Amino acid sequence: MLVMLKIKQLMMLVVWVACFINVVHPMQAPLNTVLYIALAVIIVMHSILVLLIGKAIKLTGKEKLSFFVFGSIAVNQKRQSLFPKK
Repeated sequence: MLVMLKIKQLMMLVVWVACFINVVHPMQAPLNTVLYIALAVIIVMHSILVLLIGKAIKLTGKEKLSFFVFGSIAVNQKRQSLFPKK
């Protein structure tokens, strides 16, 4: 289970890196546009996620950053720590 979690986090980091590389050094036309749109959607969705969850529970700065970078992957981790299986 832990291996799958790390793989998911690594995949999300790859997406972030690809999007930011595209900002610094734009890629060819169709891929360029797709990565700009993906970056915008990721930033908006993860910002909303941090704002909504931040209103529901108290988050540290590290948790907010983790939620912003990893999105639902980090939320699922936090949920499992708050509500462990019996």
